[in-house]
Amino acid sequence: MKIGIMLRSLSDVGGPGEYTRNMLDALLRLDRENEYFLFLRNQAFAERFKAWPNVHPVVLQTRRRFLFDQILVPLAVRKYACDVVINLKHSLPLLVGARTVFVMHGADWIAFPQNSYFFDRLYHRVSLPFFCWKADKIVSVSQNATDIIIRHTGVSAAKIATIYHGFRQDFRRIDDAQTLERVRAKYQLPAKFILYVGRIYPMKNVGGLIDGFAQLSDRLPHHLVIAGMKYFKADNDLSRIERHRLAERVRLLGFVEEQDLPALYSLAEAFALPSLYEGFGIPLLEAMACGCPIVTSTAGACPEVVGEAAVLVDPHDSASIAGGLFEVLTDRQLAASLVAKGYTRVAQFSWDKCARQTLDVLRSAAAGG
Repeated sequence: MKIGIMLRSLSDVGGPGEYTRNMLDALLRLDRENEYFLFLRNQAFAERFKAWPNVHPVVLQTRRRFLFDQILVPLAVRKYACDVVINLKHSLPLLVGARTVFVMHGADWIAFPQNSYFFDRLYHRVSLPFFCWKADKIVSVSQNATDIIIRHTGVSAAKIATIYHGFRQDFRRIDDAQTLERVRAKYQLPAKFILYVGRIYPMKNVGGLIDGFAQLSDRLPHHLVIAGMKYFKADNDLSRIERHRLAERVRLLGFVEEQDLPALYSLAEAFALPSLYEGFGIPLLEAMACGCPIVTSTAGACPEVVGEAAVLVDPHDSASIAGGLFEVLTDRQLAASLVAKGYTRVAQFSWDKCARQTLDVLRSAAAGG
């Protein structure tokens, strides 16, 4: 079987980029039988795949998304006689001459449209339902997202495969004192802190987290550490630091190098992700793998991902967020129980499992199933 993979999202930050890089690496490592044609926009990325004998990088140089998706990729699919083509992020070539699959990274375009700029919202509203109908198969990253997509578009449930993300195996509990102290010093971390990891934009509810933390600031000695880059409307959330006079209790790290994240999770006394919506939430897996107790949201896929390994809070209620954090930070027995349950839960997720299930979808699509 000849498989074409569209890789516009290879360099993306956030969940879709993390998914693309890790799922693709696992897929190519596990499958040495099928031929892969990787459609890239940058020659530099092609070097990454030259070691695989069944992998053929194809550079289609353009910065224009429409030209890449709807003109250059279909021409390349025909040239290389691909049986099936998959886009790992939110679009589909329409006149491609092969079976088509695309990955839907959650349903925030439906559940939380204010997450995006106006023209992105318009694009999502018009194009994504059409892509859902046009695709032979859709990969959805959570059952929550699958249910929303079916309700919104009316596509058949048989067309959608729910396939969970994995996490990198270097995410594990760090006990080495030297490593921990190096990371603590590098980012000037306080002795006791609550950790948030992710980009900062409305859907992530960092403002609600700050509001909840403000209710604890005179009851607990902990600081709030926010690791992630500013994104859409980030200042609306971060302005609450000054509003609550928390400048000395909230630490903004900005970008954190990936190799430092396991130590960061290991140093934190709690991980907080009270999102208004999550399509999946890879940091939840990372926190569980590193033995960090979690406080997360009742919204989106968060409960589905963590199972019983977290305290769930109402993301729209700062008192609920504060109560969940206080419970985890003051009840050591509860925190230890969450850590133990987290280790058990996270063992059910891996990029290898994700890749195998995705390959099954590609085989089914190519066969017309």
